[in-house]
Amino acid sequence: MNIISVIGNRPQFIKAAIVQKAWRESPMREDMNFKLVHTGQHYDTNLSDIFFEELQIGEPDFHLNIGSLSTTKQISTMIAKLSDVFESESPDAVVVYGDTNSTIAGSITAGHMNIPVIHIEAGERMYLRQNQPEELNRIVTDTLASLCLTASKKAEVQLKAEGINAERISFTGDTMYDLFLATQPKITDNADAMLTRYNLTADNYVLATIHRAENTDNHEVLLNIFENLDNCDSTVVMPLHPRTANILRELGWTAKNNLQIIEPVGYFDIMGLLHHARLVVTDSGGLSRESFWAKKVSIVPMSAPPWPEIHQLGWMNMVVPHGDAIAQKIQSASPSTNWPDDLFGEGNAGVKIVARIHDFLSARNQSAITWRPNAL
Repeated sequence: MNIISVIGNRPQFIKAAIVQKAWRESPMREDMNFKLVHTGQHYDTNLSDIFFEELQIGEPDFHLNIGSLSTTKQISTMIAKLSDVFESESPDAVVVYGDTNSTIAGSITAGHMNIPVIHIEAGERMYLRQNQPEELNRIVTDTLASLCLTASKKAEVQLKAEGINAERISFTGDTMYDLFLATQPKITDNADAMLTRYNLTADNYVLATIHRAENTDNHEVLLNIFENLDNCDSTVVMPLHPRTANILRELGWTAKNNLQIIEPVGYFDIMGLLHHARLVVTDSGGLSRESFWAKKVSIVPMSAPPWPEIHQLGWMNMVVPHGDAIAQKIQSASPSTNWPDDLFGEGNAGVKIVARIHDFLSARNQSAITWRPNAL
């Protein structure tokens, strides 16, 4: 069983690390061979190479070196290069993760080459399209996927409601939760070092990240977010995404007050910063989820919550970037008391994913009915 995993950004590195670790430790290892393709979607060294080093993923078997392009050019370039890789390797399945350009490029390429697509973290929805490229990537990938492996119970329900046949859906849990639980000792040890490095006081600062198109493509919205972070009553530390940094540079904006902008950091550093933060301001689906696991309330400047279940539990505060709304929310936000510990699985998603992929490739008995919607 030859399997190719396509990755290109921080959350995907993490998910691939967990799946590969579960595969290496599995009795099914002899039957399966995983190879890794890094598209280079995140071209900044701090957002790419550092994760291979920290999470011990190992060097990718293929590096496409695509880097920063417009969305359509990036996807089309990925498709062209991935098709060469898939043609030479003849994989039995292609694994894609999450909702990035690498995800949709991998799924379209594999789909057109009649290679089964396996989508890890399938079924998540905001039910919005305007300025939501991630939503489009998820919908297309779930439609093409032979296996939709969900990180949350809600995602499983949503896929079935959309008519996707139940044979194609499995709730496996969240690989990022696996990593979060497994690395708590190292995260805790590293947390105090982050305080010293950035001159911070525990429980007296805000951790922030901003990178989604919904916020960065509208310069008025972007500047409002950054002005609020810079002028709120708390110290704010922000590892700045390269794309956001480029836009701010073009706009000539610099922090003057409470916002401390730092270079992108690795997984253990950002988890260390999260450990001692009072709360989080982010438009990242990954960090807002990790905030929930760390029992930190998040403030999300988006039109809809990336994780409705976290929002419904009171751990995610939605805010429209207008006036001083974000600064006011930073001042007033407080943690919820409702914290279920199985919302994203039990911390063994990697093991379940490897087993499900093995079962699928062993059987390969997908009949035409599997692709029919539930209602037909």
